Amino acid sequence: MARVKLNIKGVSLFKIASNFMFVLLISACSLGEAEDTLTVTAIDDNGDSFTSLTQGESVIFIATLLHAGSDDGISGAEVSFTVSSGELSDDSLYTDKNGQAKIVYDSTNATVGVNLVTASYETDDEVYSHSFSFNVLESSVASTLDDNSLE
Repeated sequence: MARVKLNIKGVSLFKIASNFMFVLLISACSLGEAEDTLTVTAIDDNGDSFTSLTQGESVIFIATLLHAGSDDGISGAEVSFTVSSGELSDDSLYTDKNGQAKIVYDSTNATVGVNLVTASYETDDEVYSHSFSFNVLESSVASTLDDNSLE
């Protein structure tokens, strides 16, 4: 591996190139400008967060878009949504005054198992994206019907 000489405040250090790149990356991250943030959370009918739901249930996914380095929401921004299975009430929505876009998800036709919803926001210079994984469980009604048909 190549060796690189790095001078920091008059101190000469020799680092293997991969270590140098790591240090350089960490420095760039800490010195770079703060970016807007996009997150996705999920709530059920009671307003409680969740990671699992039963096939046939509807829930709300909330995309929250915040200005760089603050808790101030970005209003009027178009957020696009995709989901691995099941149905969303819309493909995209605009954020409200709090920077939130709330979309309804129906799991009636969702695949049982781990699913993923992704929210995306695009500016002239950047594309922000965040995904939320959740588990869809088999409907207890379907299980009961299957059990009764075996008798």
